[in-house]
Amino acid sequence: MKTKHFNLLYEDWIPVIYHNRSYKHLSILEVFKEAHNIRQIGASNPLDRFSIFRFFLALLYWCKGNPDKENILDFTHFPEEWFLKLKDNEDCFNLFGNGKRFFQFGGYNPKKDILLSVNQIMHEIPSGTNIFHFRHSIDGINGLCPNCIALGLLRLPVFTTQGGQGKAPGINLKPPIYMIPVGSTLLETLLLSYRPVENLGEPSWLFSDMQIPVHGDITFLMGLTGLPRRVWLMEPVFQSECVLCGQKDNLIVESVYAGIQARSGASQWEDPHVLYYQDKKGMKSFRGDDPRKIWFISERPWAKLLSAIFGSKKFKQVKYNIIAFITDQVKYIDVWERDIIISYDDANRLIDLIENWNSEMNNLLKKVKYQRRNLPQNKYSLLRNIRPHIEFQMSSKLNDIIIQRTEPYQEIKPIFEEIMHLLSISLSPGYNSSDTYKRFLIKNSIPFTEQTKGDAYGTSK
Repeated sequence: MKTKHFNLLYEDWIPVIYHNRSYKHLSILEVFKEAHNIRQIGASNPLDRFSIFRFFLALLYWCKGNPDKENILDFTHFPEEWFLKLKDNEDCFNLFGNGKRFFQFGGYNPKKDILLSVNQIMHEIPSGTNIFHFRHSIDGINGLCPNCIALGLLRLPVFTTQGGQGKAPGINLKPPIYMIPVGSTLLETLLLSYRPVENLGEPSWLFSDMQIPVHGDITFLMGLTGLPRRVWLMEPVFQSECVLCGQKDNLIVESVYAGIQARSGASQWEDPHVLYYQDKKGMKSFRGDDPRKIWFISERPWAKLLSAIFGSKKFKQVKYNIIAFITDQVKYIDVWERDIIISYDDANRLIDLIENWNSEMNNLLKKVKYQRRNLPQNKYSLLRNIRPHIEFQMSSKLNDIIIQRTEPYQEIKPIFEEIMHLLSISLSPGYNSSDTYKRFLIKNSIPFTEQTKGDAYGTSK
């Protein structure tokens, strides 16, 4: 550690990628200084990339205030004088020590507080009795390095879920789908979201109580930084490999990780990076669907999202990074992201194309069932297993669908043809001429084709 208490202003803990593809860890001050040379945040997890971006946006608003009237996008670098407030309040960014701590409050009372594994802070690391992970860790032995701890703390405002009785979720409740307008540099990406706001307020790290306010209005900066958990880290105890990044460092293995009082009533908070829609119960945010509860239809709600983007006054940029965190309370099911380029021409055509995509995915099962009647239930799992791969291939073509005037589905057909050939062998053994024919029909049951109605089983054109 460069500093006694691991001060985030000076320690190199933020992963970044430069335009020349070099990768480094920088401090907060260095990131602002180098933002015009940095291509993007270099964290491997989309949750961290979004959390770091939001943190730097909050720092920008806090240090500079609302943007001036001049065209903010004309800046070629961040002026150093904008961030003098950081050094004047550097004690707010200590990770350890007896004074102020970053995103930690309340201290540790041995008579009242229960120490838990610090791994609770990171969603992908199991703790307690949670055994359903590919990765395993042992409470009290495996811990996190200061760099990873800092990343985990930044996730608290935006990705904290309902944690059982007494542990309320973050300000957006169940994590919504987030959208970031993306520029060619980190500087431009931050400035694209740096717009005048009302009721700016102050960030949580200035206060002794950093939790989301229980009553009253939520200011903009408190909405970005308010905490749904009371955290207090124990000091590093020994050197070993971090359970998350694998680097050998001074590890923290325990912390206070306590719930706080839930906010009463409606929050009256509109997140700047969330799309909302109106239903019978009021305004709701878009969320990713649980892939365990659907069949073949895309769990990426592209058609609804694009409809909302085209009609939104908030989102008018061209390129976006979209992040979705799929959860069921403390079950962390999936996280996905996509970079999409929006074309505002011929919006209805784009939405129709994507709805057709969803419809074809959903009809694939019907086609196979029609070709191979009395298919055993356990055979459906074969189709379920190919859905994630096909969904990834299709959504990777999203920009082609949006930008091109022609439908790009022809590029997807060869992927289906290869997979359906293998499935046809599994689903129909082909011991006689009838089964061989059924195998042929299943093989040709691919999306984006028409079925001949006169055939007994249905054939593909």
